[in-house]
Amino acid sequence: MQGFGLLLLTQLLALSIGGEALPLFPSSGSMVYAACAALTGYLLLPLPVAVGNLLRWSALTALAAWLLSSWHSAAAIPLPPALAAGLLVWLMGSLVLLGTALWPHPAAIHRGILILFSLAAAAPLWLSPVAERFADIPAVVNGIVAVSPLSYLAAAAGDDYLRGVWFYLHTPLGSLHYIYPSALLYSGVCLLLGLICLWSGRRLLRCQAPGLVRESGLS
Repeated sequence: MQGFGLLLLTQLLALSIGGEALPLFPSSGSMVYAACAALTGYLLLPLPVAVGNLLRWSALTALAAWLLSSWHSAAAIPLPPALAAGLLVWLMGSLVLLGTALWPHPAAIHRGILILFSLAAAAPLWLSPVAERFADIPAVVNGIVAVSPLSYLAAAAGDDYLRGVWFYLHTPLGSLHYIYPSALLYSGVCLLLGLICLWSGRRLLRCQAPGLVRESGLS
């Protein structure tokens, strides 16, 4: 039932963006569905975060992104962006677990992580004046592009979303030279950071009160 809800809400979110956003590039559809699945999967993530639930919910997010992208696209099976969506939920959920170990208010931590990732996703917009100012320094421009989770999904989908119509009209990045981060490297970083956060969060909980991890359902 939860998986069906995830599919339905992801589809509704993608439709709310508007059909005009999907055909900007051949692979844009898979990127849009991956982004919508990642956002929906995180919003529906059961709290407090438990490792088992997080693994299951990350897999469901990837499956939802893959099913919807495959359904709406006649291109090759869009597996890489779907896996990227699942890894983003994995990372965000791991951060929620770590934050809850430091401050036991999971709902507030959940909202804070959402705001943080939303700001990161919008970095190409609000940091575009910096990119334009330091356009001759590739590390600065590439860093601004790389900090956005959308760039991870774009790299996985093989999509240059920053040169799409909307971004090209609203940011100068489309006229600059930049390189997307490696999707494989980004995936490795998400996986590793998630593991570190989970290990740190569980260790903190055990130090605070023996047996709390088991009793709170965070195992």
